[in-house]
Amino acid sequence: MTNNGIQEKAYAALKKTKGLGIAISIIIAILGILLFVKPIATTSVFIWIMVIGLLIMGIQKIVDYCRMPKGARDGFLLAGGILLVIITLILIGRGLNYEYAVTAGIEVCIAFMIAFTCIFTGIGRICGSGMVKASGGSQGLSIFSGILDIICGIIILGAPLLGLLTITVIFGIYLLITGIALLIRFISL
Repeated sequence: MTNNGIQEKAYAALKKTKGLGIAISIIIAILGILLFVKPIATTSVFIWIMVIGLLIMGIQKIVDYCRMPKGARDGFLLAGGILLVIITLILIGRGLNYEYAVTAGIEVCIAFMIAFTCIFTGIGRICGSGMVKASGGSQGLSIFSGILDIICGIIILGAPLLGLLTITVIFGIYLLITGIALLIRFISL
C-alpha cells in the first residue's frame, strides 16, 4: 500500500469521528476557559473536572488510534491515551478514598500527568503534521500547537510544586489551545 493510500484511509477513519471530535473539542475548550477565568472558584472541583476531561481525552486518543489503518497508526497517540486512562482511573480511585481529594501527593501526580500529556500530545502533533497537511489541514498550526504543548509540558515539569492554582491556570490555557486546535482539525475534515 502506498503512502498516499494510507493517508487516504487515515483521513477516512478520522472523518468517521468528526462529530465526536467536534463535541469533545468544544467541551475541552469550555473547560479551559472556566479553569483560566475562574481559577480560585474552580480549584475545589478542578481535580474532578481535570480527571474526567483527561479520561475523555485518553479514550478519544485510543479510539482514534484503533480507527487508523495499520500503516498510519501513531504510537504516541496510543501511549498517551493508555497513560491518561490508567492514571485517571488511579486518581479517581485514590480521590474517592479521601474526604478531600486535594493533597500534595495528588497535586504533584496531576502536575506530572499534565506535563507528560502535553509532551506526548506535542510530539504526536509534530509527527502527524504531514498527515494533517495531506488531509487539507494546516501543517503549520499542527506544528505550532505541538511546540506549545511541549513548552507547556516542560514548564510544568520544571515547577510542579508551585501550587494547584498555577497548574489550574496553565491547564486552562492548555485545554483552551487543545480544544481550538482539535476543533479546527475536525471542522477541516
